[in-house]
Amino acid sequence: MSCKPDNYLLEELIESLSSINDPRDSRTLHPLMDILVISVLAVMSGAETMADIETFAIEREKWLRKFIELPVGLPSYDTYSRVLSILDPKELDEAFTQWVRDSVLGGVIPETISIDGKSIKGTERRFKTVTNGRPLHVVSAYSHRYGLTLTGESTSTSGSESISAIECLKRLDIKGSMILADAAFSTNRLAEQIKGQKGDYIFPIKRNQRHSLKEIEDLFAKNSGESANKINDGHGRQEVRTIRVISTDSLSDNFKSQWPGCKLVFELTRTRVAPDRRANIQVTGPDGGKLYRRNTATTKKSQTITHFVCSRVIDASTALSLVREHWGIENGLHWMLDVAFREDNCLVRAKHLAFTLHVLRKIALNMIRSSKTTGSIRTRMKRAALNEKFHEQLLQPKVMHP
Repeated sequence: MSCKPDNYLLEELIESLSSINDPRDSRTLHPLMDILVISVLAVMSGAETMADIETFAIEREKWLRKFIELPVGLPSYDTYSRVLSILDPKELDEAFTQWVRDSVLGGVIPETISIDGKSIKGTERRFKTVTNGRPLHVVSAYSHRYGLTLTGESTSTSGSESISAIECLKRLDIKGSMILADAAFSTNRLAEQIKGQKGDYIFPIKRNQRHSLKEIEDLFAKNSGESANKINDGHGRQEVRTIRVISTDSLSDNFKSQWPGCKLVFELTRTRVAPDRRANIQVTGPDGGKLYRRNTATTKKSQTITHFVCSRVIDASTALSLVREHWGIENGLHWMLDVAFREDNCLVRAKHLAFTLHVLRKIALNMIRSSKTTGSIRTRMKRAALNEKFHEQLLQPKVMHP
């Protein structure tokens, strides 16, 4: 089984996936690698279900033989479903992580890595007596600079994000990297893991860490610190982001033990002014009842304040930039999976198969973003479905690192 020299990304992916053990017994007709390669290439062309993958293979059989042997022809619908359902998810994720680290990034360690979770809503539709109505939750590590997913981990519920994040980071070299996350991941265990791997972190502190939050609020009430601000205009609204940075030297020993290596705390204030298009506003009357009055305001103003801990000494402008960068994972990964790959609309309910398809989508997304082609992700997927030559261009990498 060999690939053309130009198809470097696919060739390296095949080498990484070869480490996965075939869960079937010796009575097999179709090689595991053939099934995985067909599935990845089909997902790159917009395939969403097992039937889509089978249809793609039937229409592209001659083209597929450039990359795989297909010794006994094409697998059937049931074969794709059965094999992808029994693959070891950890082995698949480890192979995916190795491919991204060694082949796509070429060993380069991203300067910043975002950690965040996402639910696959289709798995919520399974029998509630079996799943208690909870969808499959997946935690991912993402590099905003390169637009690549680095690794991932599935969880049974949305309450164990920190443990899954630790498993993700164990697979990565994060020496010198800044790890960004939201409040669900702001735990002592994750902070210790990051510092143990010689990385740094920025975590938001909210009411789930009320003692730490109280100390930070008291500190900013008495001190001004270094500040920076930025004004963002767009979508008919204006947002002013102001950050204040103070050293943790005067905070308690209990706070410092909770957040190992913490050097700074931030206070980020977001003030948003937007057009007020409400015709009526609900108010509470003198007797406690709900009344409505006509809205005469033309704009509405809102303000939120969030506090952060950071284990690296940086200036206020850098802190402001890094805090905003974390949300690139929502637009660059989660939004793409839901809109371009229609993940939440997928009818696969079995969580094991849903997670395997989730990893295949991330492989496909990384492959498309790593290619020399241009255009939106959805446009390139459509072109790959219609044009074999363009699909081959998606397998040709550009230089992802300096």
